[in-house]
Amino acid sequence: MFALVCGLSTSAFALQVTGLQPWAGDAQHVSLDPIQAQQEVFAGRADVALVRTPIRPPRGVGKVLYFPVGVFPVVVAYNLPVDLSLSLQQVCDIYAGRILLWSELNRDFPKIPILSIVRLEPNSASWVLAQSCMHIHPRFQKIGLKANWQAESTLRVKTVLEQQKAMLQTGTFSVFVPENVPEGMRVARLKNWDLDLTPQALAYGYQANPDEEPFPGPFVSLPPVNDIQSYPLRGVVWAVVMQDQAYRGRSKEQAREVKGLLQALSTTPAPNQAPLPQGWVSFPRLYYRGTPFW
Repeated sequence: MFALVCGLSTSAFALQVTGLQPWAGDAQHVSLDPIQAQQEVFAGRADVALVRTPIRPPRGVGKVLYFPVGVFPVVVAYNLPVDLSLSLQQVCDIYAGRILLWSELNRDFPKIPILSIVRLEPNSASWVLAQSCMHIHPRFQKIGLKANWQAESTLRVKTVLEQQKAMLQTGTFSVFVPENVPEGMRVARLKNWDLDLTPQALAYGYQANPDEEPFPGPFVSLPPVNDIQSYPLRGVVWAVVMQDQAYRGRSKEQAREVKGLLQALSTTPAPNQAPLPQGWVSFPRLYYRGTPFW
């Protein structure tokens, strides 16, 4: 297992974050894939996992807190020398096998197959698209929330490197987080009402009622964007921690350090992400020996 360790902490307790690179605080960071990152927290070897694709803990681990700390975009990349603007309905229709030819999107496009690509290993781009399509497409409602769905895709590959290589073929179409888009590929604009938007318009984009839970949880579909100026294909970055911090010899002071890190992550802007709506940022509900602490 390959891991990149960086950023020695100045904290007396040397908190360890696995997964994505933290953008606040001074914890030590270990670069791991999302599954490995969360397994390190479940095993008590790391304090926090920062991930875009959450997983459920194994039985017997104890209660886990999934705390939202940011919003990230997913983009639709394609290999065809045309400008492309799509609705989410059209993106879902392509993966459901209802739109098969490029000319069905625009009569001026060539009459060649749309080669839709999916990745078979769990990944955050597939997870976010499944969340978004579940609200508007019966095919995805049947599939449910999965980070490695296949739907009616044309090409199925295992890894992100294979996905990037497959995109070299003319007519291909796939979803990526922005840093994984292959060089030279075009990125579609996504429609929100009458606006054609790019990830520069990223926001959580959902105006909730005062008594509504704004973040329904890591394993529940996100509410669709209802702010017409917000990019519509987005997911949440989760900080994953053990809810009761009195484990493997951790002190209450260490628990407070974890809580402070979560608050810093949720209130500090991050590159290529959008912050959470500040009115919705709550204190992490952490416990020490069964008692909430501040």
